[in-house]
Amino acid sequence: MIFSKFFKAKWQSKEHNVRLTAINEDLSSSNPDELVILTTLAQTDPNELVRRAALLKIAKFSVWHQNSIDNDNKKVREYCIKQVEKILLGQHDITISNQDKLALLKTNDKLPSLELWLQSETQADVVIALFEKINKPSLTLSIFTHKQNEIVQTFLLQQTLPVDVLDKLIKKSCNEQIKNQIEQKIEQLKVLAEQPDKIKKGVQLVLAKLLALKDVNDYLQIKEKQTDLEEQWHSYHQDFSCLTSHESDSFNQKYKVINAQLIKHFAPLHEAYEQQIIADKLIHDKKVANEHFNRQLNEISQKLTTTIFESGELDEAQYQHQLEQLISEISASILSKKEQDSFIVLVKAQSKKLALLPEIAQSVSDATHLISKISQVALPKDIDELNLRKPLFDEWLQEWKSVEQKAAGVLPQTIVDAFKEIKKQWQQGLKSLLKEQGLLLAQCQKKIADVKRLIISGKYNAAFGVFKKAKKHYDGLSDEQKSRVQRDFDDISDKIAELSDLEHSIATPRKHQLLADIQLLVNQPLDNPNDQAAKVKQFRVTWNSLGHAEETVEKELNYQFNALCEQAFAPCRLFYAEQENLREQHLVTRQQLIVNAQSFADDFTKKISEGTDNKAIDWKFTDGTLNKLSQQWQNSGQVDKQKFQLLNEAFNESLQPVKLELRNYHQRNSDSKNLLIAQVTQALTDEDVFSAIESVKKLQTQWQAIGYSGQREENQLWQKFRKVNDQLFAKRDEAKLVEQSDRQHQQVELTEQLGNYQQQIVDQSSASDLLTIQENIEALRLKIVSQKPVIKSAVTQAEKLLTQITQKLAEINENKKTETWQLIFNCLENIATDETPSIEKFSESLVDLPNVWQKRLQECYQNTRSVDRSDKTLELEILASKESPAEYKAKRMQVQVTLLQTQMLSGQPIDLTKSFVEWLKLGKLSRTDLPLLSRVKAIYC
Repeated sequence: MIFSKFFKAKWQSKEHNVRLTAINEDLSSSNPDELVILTTLAQTDPNELVRRAALLKIAKFSVWHQNSIDNDNKKVREYCIKQVEKILLGQHDITISNQDKLALLKTNDKLPSLELWLQSETQADVVIALFEKINKPSLTLSIFTHKQNEIVQTFLLQQTLPVDVLDKLIKKSCNEQIKNQIEQKIEQLKVLAEQPDKIKKGVQLVLAKLLALKDVNDYLQIKEKQTDLEEQWHSYHQDFSCLTSHESDSFNQKYKVINAQLIKHFAPLHEAYEQQIIADKLIHDKKVANEHFNRQLNEISQKLTTTIFESGELDEAQYQHQLEQLISEISASILSKKEQDSFIVLVKAQSKKLALLPEIAQSVSDATHLISKISQVALPKDIDELNLRKPLFDEWLQEWKSVEQKAAGVLPQTIVDAFKEIKKQWQQGLKSLLKEQGLLLAQCQKKIADVKRLIISGKYNAAFGVFKKAKKHYDGLSDEQKSRVQRDFDDISDKIAELSDLEHSIATPRKHQLLADIQLLVNQPLDNPNDQAAKVKQFRVTWNSLGHAEETVEKELNYQFNALCEQAFAPCRLFYAEQENLREQHLVTRQQLIVNAQSFADDFTKKISEGTDNKAIDWKFTDGTLNKLSQQWQNSGQVDKQKFQLLNEAFNESLQPVKLELRNYHQRNSDSKNLLIAQVTQALTDEDVFSAIESVKKLQTQWQAIGYSGQREENQLWQKFRKVNDQLFAKRDEAKLVEQSDRQHQQVELTEQLGNYQQQIVDQSSASDLLTIQENIEALRLKIVSQKPVIKSAVTQAEKLLTQITQKLAEINENKKTETWQLIFNCLENIATDETPSIEKFSESLVDLPNVWQKRLQECYQNTRSVDRSDKTLELEILASKESPAEYKAKRMQVQVTLLQTQMLSGQPIDLTKSFVEWLKLGKLSRTDLPLLSRVKAIYC
């Protein structure tokens, strides 16, 4: 027991200070066993400081997060929550990847400060996941404003947003694509808001047009219009969900009624159309006969071809009999005389081929031989093989044409297919080589032209080199291609030979003279070493330009010239040795400049690596220091050429990070300003000049906030930006004048046009004419609304006219309905008083009524049953909420109770027309029914 106290671990001590020391000095999170101890201390130690120390020692996000949830010490839990917040907000040494963040959001519900995290997060996928996790639509505007990221903004636009929010978002969009999406959503919402009125007007117009088809007697025209109108109806019907149930039911009922009327109207027209179909069938039968005879001719021709190909025997008598039978069949067909003669000519042509059978058979054999012959020749793989085998292929094509003519069009299809396949293979195989050979010819022609040009301009040395290349190209041409350039090539060959002889005769004496001149320079050198060296260089350039001397002395002359050049250059070497000392001094100066440049670059790079904000860097000082160092480098004197190259690379390399960052800074500013110029230029094309002006004013403010763009770019960018601004403001002034003038002129025209429609509405009483006027006014209204700015007075006037037309159409329909009811009751009164002598005259009195009412009244006229209609009359008065005579008060109550029970059981809506038809069908009308008829008439008229 005593030893156990001595050897007890420090982290198990009862003193919390000892446990703290053990955590800081003895325990390590990299050791798995000690990590378990640290984890236990963090979760169970009674001292808060010990728990914190253990957590700091582990220093893992997963541990901080876990303890922020389940640590039983409240203060430690709160401390862990703060650490988790800092890590998630990027304010901690510990960082986690985007994948870990996304996994954390998916698997954990208890996360602190999600909204703060959302505001500071920059990764698009994490921002989206956070937004979905928080699930607060109220954050949409704030996140859209602060996250100028296309992916984030596109995601937010997928949410359900009202128009007022979208109007705010459009000003915060990060690019034109997002702006266009918002504008499209706003337009869609506006369309949805306007959809019910649009559908109602459209449906009313479609129903009116369907009803107007009763006045059309052209069946095809009716079917075409009906189909189009039916499609329009179904198109509108799909969107009936945005209407009320009453409105949709009303439209459906009207459609059924109109459709029933059209079916009755179409019946006689359909009969006439069927007759036309019979005539069309005759045309079709002729077409079938044409196809049959063409097929028969093809089979006969194929039979002849097969016989020739397989060397079989052909029963000419049977073949001739088949042709004569086909002629008889053609003569007996329903085809016209001209069509029959055309087919008979083709049949006789087949008959003539019998006399040519031996020649045709030989052509088949020849064609087979040609296919076999070319199949044994391989495709060329290079230019040389092309020159040998291309003529063979061309000759083979000519032979095939001759065989094809003798065959009279009856070569077997297999041979024809083989010919096409071989021809295709050769054409494809020769294509690249012919192209290459064509390029070779073009290059040869160009080189020949270059040689001519060089000779004319006196550049003979260059002409010799180009001539060698021209000759190489010439040797690779085909015989046909060589013939095209033969004359020019022979000309330059002769001229090059002449020039070669002339070169030798000129160069030899001149080289002897140049040796004498350089010998004089060796004997009498110049005072200035640089001049002496330049003179030596000049002599060497002149020597190289003289060309070749005679072959027997060329080598000796070159050796003497090189030796004299070395002797002439010897005095210059002492002078250059003195220059070497100066170069060593300049070397030290340049090395010190490299040290200074490296120190400056290191300081700058340190700021960048520490994450110093670009706005906090003094870019003007950086640019000035860089220019100063570059100027000092330029003025530091000459050094050895090889050393200068290394020094220059070291100097430029040391400043490269600074130059790169400065160039990027200038480029970013330049790109930003170019973007502003592009936006201003785009605004210049905007039709809404005034909206463009407001946008440009904001762009001017943004321009001022952008930094320097570099010496070359800054002034040019400003001039471009200012020029477009001036153009836009000038355009605004012009637009104001033009818009004011156009608006006044357009308003006058629209007022006159709508005034004409107003007069037409007053003058017209026909429903069809009013519908036509309604279409014209609606089209004009849509045109006015689509123009910007909208002339509101014209729109208001057009809508008033549309309302007037709707009211007038309703009045016409109501008057027509009233007239119909008046005619119905007049006829019924005649029946009741027995004033109609015969069914024929009675039918004539029904002409102005709709067909359905004509049929109903005829049935009433012919009905002989007698019945009491008093109860049914009371029922009609109850349904129409019409008062009955006082003497029927008790009876009315009984009928009302019975009627109420019936309606409760059936659940059918009240239909006064249907009830009136039932009233008519009860039996024959007589004079005793006149009082009842008078009471019923008061309901409907």
